[in-house]
Amino acid sequence: MNETFRRYLLRHRAAVEAAIPKGAGGAWESIQRPITVGGVALAGLLLVTQQDLFNAATATVLAMSTGLASVAQVVGLFGGRRAGGGGGEVAAVGASQLRHRAAAASCAAPV
Repeated sequence: MNETFRRYLLRHRAAVEAAIPKGAGGAWESIQRPITVGGVALAGLLLVTQQDLFNAATATVLAMSTGLASVAQVVGLFGGRRAGGGGGEVAAVGASQLRHRAAAASCAAPV
């Protein structure tokens, strides 16, 4: 950063911060609470009126979140950090173990 630009920013910092309204948030912050309240109200309504549907929906959400975590873990095996060292070796070991398991599974599968 240019030194004169840095000094300009430091000199006008108070004026810029004063111009920003306190508690000014984005669009998400303005709709976050109504969406949360609506979701909790819907879950409560389902629990009271449709217990079978509520149980099925709960099981589905739980299964999807578990699956998402598993997919993220597998992607993490192949997308290890390359910069800075340390991460690449872990990703290489994970990938070789995955190939070994896949080869063993294909040999054991009936033809």
